[in-house]
Amino acid sequence: MCMDDKEILRRVIQGFQLIPAKQGFGHPYVTKTGAATPELAKRITTWINQNFPQSNIIASYEGAYKTINFRKVMSESTIIEHLVKHLISEEEFAALTRASFKNRDVRTNLFVDKLKQKAPIDLQNGEEVVIDKVTVNGEEYTESNFDKLKQVLPGLKKGDSLKFFSGDKKYSISAFAKTAELGGAGKGSGLKPEKLASGEINKQLAQIGKPITIEFNGQLYKNVTELLPAKGNRKADFYFNSTPGLFISYKQGDATHKIVAYGGIVSLRKEGNEVDKFIKAVQSQNPDFKDSRVEYGAPVKDQEIAKKALYGKDFTEGSNYGEDNVQVILQGSIELMPTDKEDVYRLRASKIITSPEVPQDGDYAPFYNARYANDRSQFGIPNSRFNIIPGGARKNAKILSID
Repeated sequence: MCMDDKEILRRVIQGFQLIPAKQGFGHPYVTKTGAATPELAKRITTWINQNFPQSNIIASYEGAYKTINFRKVMSESTIIEHLVKHLISEEEFAALTRASFKNRDVRTNLFVDKLKQKAPIDLQNGEEVVIDKVTVNGEEYTESNFDKLKQVLPGLKKGDSLKFFSGDKKYSISAFAKTAELGGAGKGSGLKPEKLASGEINKQLAQIGKPITIEFNGQLYKNVTELLPAKGNRKADFYFNSTPGLFISYKQGDATHKIVAYGGIVSLRKEGNEVDKFIKAVQSQNPDFKDSRVEYGAPVKDQEIAKKALYGKDFTEGSNYGEDNVQVILQGSIELMPTDKEDVYRLRASKIITSPEVPQDGDYAPFYNARYANDRSQFGIPNSRFNIIPGGARKNAKILSID
């Protein structure tokens, strides 16, 4: 199996938001929203043929379980099992350890819930296993009392005995992969997320091999051949070399807590405005961020401030787009998806926020935040960092009134 096929299959699984099915033939997939359909299989195969004509991969629909499998055209009966099977292991996730559960309530609860539900858990070797018994220092935990592990696992110490059993097979904690679902990071995680994201798009553009047009927000951006990095400390992380230019602010992850900030507030402060009121409200608390680690917050109600935080200090609605006035914020996995028009593509991402939109839902709505930072002091407050963030990113802030 060539590397190109591996990359194509990864892209299909991520772009079409497929997940492993709980039952089916070979290594079946369904969508995140439910069962697969014959139409989806046809769409995937068409997409592969259009974008990677050198590949022999096709998607086939299995009616018995309403799933999708991937096959080679040259051998219709040969499912690409070994490729799918090793996609997880090739991500090179770190192994779980006893310390992986300390102060990690979300990870602990998710891991124990998998045990209770008899859900498969990913191993380092790319396989999956259902665990039916766990022993901690000789004490047994099974389906009837797995829930107790939510208190036991975070308290594990070096030297404690921890063993997992599936039938007559025994596993150590290091046999399990700390996958992204469990808060782990795969191969390439040491690179900046912006470089990883732009690298994937440029790889796709290279494989297309000719200039394309991107259809975005009702406008056509023509002659696209490359995604270029923005220069310096600008709102844009990268932009397409299109006519006209398409400027993008990129955020990693697929949830609000993965976003560090929409932007800073220093350049947005004016005497008496909402930013100024928030800063003064925090100062009035006489915060000792280093010792208390308290956080302060308030919703951003001034829409112009929100738009400049989201899209850049030079925000102008509908015109003069550039590195400090971006057209869009993209979060997570991004990809060019073909349309039914020749050489015309659309952008796909986990989350898309388009200028001049200001998100109104609680999780993505702009929110002032001041919190501890050991490398910074702002507005006369030691060890502090002020930003505008998504409301769902930091939910433990003390809300201040700035009306």
